[in-house]
Amino acid sequence: MPVPEEPTALAEVVVSRGPDRTLVEIVGELDMSNADDVQKQLGKAVEGSDVLVVDLSRLGFIDSAGIAVLDRLHRWLNSSGPTLMIVAAPRSVAGRTLRMAGMDRVLPVTPSRDEPAVSRDRLPPGRGELTPALGESTLSPPLPSLEDS
Repeated sequence: MPVPEEPTALAEVVVSRGPDRTLVEIVGELDMSNADDVQKQLGKAVEGSDVLVVDLSRLGFIDSAGIAVLDRLHRWLNSSGPTLMIVAAPRSVAGRTLRMAGMDRVLPVTPSRDEPAVSRDRLPPGRGELTPALGESTLSPPLPSLEDS
């Protein structure tokens, strides 16, 4: 049975643990006002799981801070082992937003829980790392200087 985590302002994070995966549904809005709290809840949800499914089907709004949470989660899990699957149908708010931002080509997005996520290559070394607590991020390598050209 799904266990709702504590409400995070505009979003509710509902975690359901199964024998082979953990399902996290984010309902409502994911933006800069609650991104840190949602990120912490995602970090807790992945503990002890081999597969984390993040379902954005009932998300009514997501901004760049919300997308950054998903990107950091993806980078962290790429380096630590558990598999991530993000559910966002193409016509959903999250699906359209991820596509417009080009993140549908970066994140393991699938249109439904029943379909496997598109396989994504592991990140090359130095392309972004997270602390083990899913905290501070260094998402990109430093930009090259003009002298490097």
